[in-house]
Formats: sequence, C-alpha cells, structure tokens
Amino acid sequence: MNLIMFGSPGAGKGTQSNKIINDFDLKQVSTGDLLRNEIKLQTNIGKKAEPIISSGGLVSDDIVNSLIEKNISYHNNFKGLIFDGYPRTMPQVYSLEKSLKKFNQKISLVISLTIEKNVILKRINGRIICTKCTKIFNIYFYYLLSLPVF
Repeated sequence: MNLIMFGSPGAGKGTQSNKIINDFDLKQVSTGDLLRNEIKLQTNIGKKAEPIISSGGLVSDDIVNSLIEKNISYHNNFKGLIFDGYPRTMPQVYSLEKSLKKFNQKISLVISLTIEKNVILKRINGRIICTKCTKIFNIYFYYLLSLPVF
C-alpha cells in the first residue's frame, strides 16, 4: 500500500503520516527529510541542494525524482510508502508514476489535508528544532510534533 499525503506546510502531513506508519508498518518518504539527509552526508546531491534550499529556492525535479526513485527501489520499502508532500509538480507526477511502474508498485490512496491559514501560521511560526536531536517542538502548543502530547 502506497499513499500520497498532500497539504500546505504546517498542515500536519508529518504528524498524520507518523500515525499511519505506526498502524500499517509503512515508511515515510519526505523530500525535505531526504534532502536534509543528503546535505548532512555532504553527498553530491546534498552539495547541489544546500545553497538552493538555504536561499529559499526549490530543488529541481530531477534531483527530487532521483531521490524518490532510489527510495522506491529499496526492497524493504515494498510493504508500502507514504509520500509526504510529493509529488508537487506534473513532471514529478509522471516521474513517480514511471518509477512505481518500474518496481511493480502503485498508489493506493491520496490524502489531502486542509487547514485554516491562521492555524498554519501559528504552527509554522512556533516551530523550533533541537540542534542536538533534530526533533521539532512548537512554542505555542508545548509539545513535540509528531508524538502524543505529554
């Protein structure tokens, strides 16, 4: 089972994906996480992506699509994937369709999250990321995002 999770930044894609992952034993594929990992590892892709992301730009479809195909190709992902915020463009849609077909996979469900603008702004503006553990917190909601309130 493969899912696509759509929604604006701060809509809760990651939070909802984590809940689905735990219930159905799927793996989340977030282009942001993939790119951050490439940057952290200082791979060729990471070195190309870092200045683009740092300046607020979007990384090219070619780079993103290659990262997605690499994840689809991993044998242990065949139980299912949740694509978090991908695809974003029509070329990405076509690339995903081609990659899934190549590995005999398909999309089972598309989920679109809608949330009020004022809530999105509060979620995004309140985000802080721990530089040691990389977990995300929110100063307005007082909890660790993607985990139950404690």
